[in-house]
Amino acid sequence: MYTTIYLLLMMSYIGLFIWGILLFRRQKHIDLTVVLLLVIFGLIYDNFILSMGRVIGEGQFLLNLTYLRFWLHALFTPLLIIFVWKISEKVELKWTKSETSKMFIVLLTIGLIIYEWYQTFRELKLEPKWEQDVLMYESAGEQGLPIMVLVTTFIVGWVGVLLWKHQKYRWLFIGTAAMVVGSILGVWFKTSPIMNIFELIFILSLLLTKKYQIKRTSSPFA
Repeated sequence: MYTTIYLLLMMSYIGLFIWGILLFRRQKHIDLTVVLLLVIFGLIYDNFILSMGRVIGEGQFLLNLTYLRFWLHALFTPLLIIFVWKISEKVELKWTKSETSKMFIVLLTIGLIIYEWYQTFRELKLEPKWEQDVLMYESAGEQGLPIMVLVTTFIVGWVGVLLWKHQKYRWLFIGTAAMVVGSILGVWFKTSPIMNIFELIFILSLLLTKKYQIKRTSSPFA
């Protein structure tokens, strides 16, 4: 059952990835919002490994593929801060006007990537685990607060609030709220992929936000 869910999620992300490419092709110049495609690629890989774990089987090969899951998560997820900053700049939200804000965003993103790599890989030990029909490798040690995810989600949600308040665009905020709800439900239902489903809604909201930005900045009345 869960294998089917992860497979469907992977296929959904492939669809979103293709849609994202088509969105970016509508622009005359590629900008930093293209980092969203890297995040989506990481999620395609993540759900692919989860859906194929039992086929690959327990062993060093699946273990190495799982390490790459953790690497991509640590490297790509903080890039969402760059994404929402660039969206804010393009739709002319005031907080992006200063060089200080730009420097802060760059340093925050780099800092979160370094922090996540250090926290994740300094003592990472993975052990095989079955969840219904899904074979995966998970961390055997205690996991602290996911600081990187919390900070990234907060920044994205904050931009969502600004877009709703100043431009009446609410989907980024709704998508972030869905992500938060999914995270809470994921704590309650630890063996369920429910958080992954809400994460799909979140990524969809990011692409819808990119579509909104393209439409707004290409309009002669923007």
